[in-house]
Amino acid sequence: MSKQISRLLEGIVWGESPRWRGNKLWFSDIFGKQVRNVDMNGNATLVEDIPFIPSGLGWGPDGNLLIATGAVKVVKQKDDKFEVFADLSHSALGINDMVVDAKGNAYVGCYGYDVRKYKPGMAVDAWLTLVRPDGSFKKVADGMICPNGMVITQDQKQLIVADTFAKQLLAFDIAPDGSLKNRYVWADLEGGPDGITMDTDGAVWAAIPHMGAVVRVKEGGQVHETIYFDKTPLACTLGGPNGDLLFVVTVDAHNELSEEDLKNQNAAVNKKGSSIEYIQVGVQGFGTP
Repeated sequence: MSKQISRLLEGIVWGESPRWRGNKLWFSDIFGKQVRNVDMNGNATLVEDIPFIPSGLGWGPDGNLLIATGAVKVVKQKDDKFEVFADLSHSALGINDMVVDAKGNAYVGCYGYDVRKYKPGMAVDAWLTLVRPDGSFKKVADGMICPNGMVITQDQKQLIVADTFAKQLLAFDIAPDGSLKNRYVWADLEGGPDGITMDTDGAVWAAIPHMGAVVRVKEGGQVHETIYFDKTPLACTLGGPNGDLLFVVTVDAHNELSEEDLKNQNAAVNKKGSSIEYIQVGVQGFGTP
């Protein structure tokens, strides 16, 4: 692609989960322990300090923000404060990304093992949990290695999840009660997809950290476009004034931080090498995530 990649914001500790909403780009700074947003002029605003590591973001039909956190709880905004909405800590060791549908159903990636210690071939236990609008929850899909970025299709009929270590995008049909059925492999993606988004043509944009790229892939696995970045891309979303800007959260994971550093939050805090970059891609998103 000949168009230039621009940088919207620097000095983030470890960004994740970008979302376009209300003419701003929202994101979690995991090791910075904050949720912030930034406008197209690069003016950043603190939304909330989250001392237990924020990750996936989404909004309910009431417009209130939900955050998946490292405390293995989903918290929800209420009267300018955040309260525990669903406590998943009794069953999962960790949670990561999250997507929320138009009904307010939140789908959360859960782990029964320490993903930082994963090695190919080891026995693992990971799944998706549905958190309903009333805060009740249940497991709706299992048998995954590392559920990561998720997107709900524009017609609200399917959920697609990146199983990073399985190097696949998995698709599920969404039943009227929010449960998931008819699982199948939507696409195989060598390198392992992390954060994902979808455009109005039905293609998924997936950050592939080990490639240093974001790819645009159609169902079945055909890659139609590849955009390389100087830093490591972790997650992406489509948005901007016309909906055709691809926002990408990047980190210095491979260029400046060693594998040992990545296990040490202080190394990332001191580095503050994460950024938000964007590029015009000629197709539009539709806001999920």
